[in-house]
Parts: sequence; C-alpha cells; structure tokens
Amino acid sequence: MLQSWYAYAGLTALILAYIVGNGVYGQQLSLPLKKQCADVCVYVQGRMRLLAVRVLRQGPIPQHVGFIMDGNRRYAKKSHMETPSRGHLAGFTKLTKVLEWCNDLGIKHVSVFAFAINNFNRSTEEVGALMGIARDKLRDLAENSELVNKYGVRIRVVGFRDLLPADVRESI
Repeated sequence: MLQSWYAYAGLTALILAYIVGNGVYGQQLSLPLKKQCADVCVYVQGRMRLLAVRVLRQGPIPQHVGFIMDGNRRYAKKSHMETPSRGHLAGFTKLTKVLEWCNDLGIKHVSVFAFAINNFNRSTEEVGALMGIARDKLRDLAENSELVNKYGVRIRVVGFRDLLPADVRESI
C-alpha cells in the first residue's frame, strides 16, 4: 500500500513538472495555474525529500563525509552559461542544499575541498570570480544562514590562507 502511494506521488510530481514546463496540449498555462502547479511540485518534492531522509536514517549514517567541488566549469560549459563563474555559483548553491541534507540526516562533520593551490593557475578573471564568490558566500553563511545560526554549524577554512586576498581572509 505504502509503495503504491510513493509511486503515485512520484508520478504526480513528474506530470506536474511536465505541465509546468510544457503546458497542456501544447498551449502554455496561464501564470496563476502555472504557479499553482509549481507550488504543488515544490510541496511534493519536499515531502519526497522528507521521506528519503526518514528511509536513509533507518540504516547506518556516517559521522563524517567529504565533498570535492569539481566540475563546475564543465557544468557551466555544458549548460551554455556565459562564464565559468556561473558554474561555480551553481556549484555553491547545490553545496548549500547538500549541507542541508547532511544536517537532516544527522551527519555531524562535513569537509568541503573547494579550492586547490593549482587553481591559482587559472585565468586571473576566473580566480577573481572564485575569490569573490568565496568572500560573498562565506559572509552570507556567517551572517544569514539558518544552518549556521539555528544549528550552531562551524566553518573552518584550512590551507594556505595567506595566498587568499585580504577581503576573503577577512570574511573567514
């Protein structure tokens, strides 16, 4: 019974996502209906996420996981983004979601490897964009993040900090 409900909810979400994206019978939906369908999709997605977390919590949960931020330039190129920095920004946005999932699962420690020393060999423009993203997002995390404020998350930056621009070091 429960499995059929999951299948129904998943199928409903897929149908709604299709309707929101493509309309019905090839005609675009009016904005209010499109918004309602999008709201339902977001709701179903949230419920499915909650269900997935509950299922995963039934098994062993690691105490520490690590992520290597890699492939953002490839993602930007594949997605026809204007600059690699848009891919880096998308990567950070996804990292924020992943950190929320880790918190929901009860994972206590997360390591993120975000900038290797050889990345300084990239173009000045790209390194500058990465440093700007790091500065802005570290400040946002420290000042406005629900994860940091509500759950007492600590952020530690390790490595050769003296190689970073002064404004990035200040935001750390």
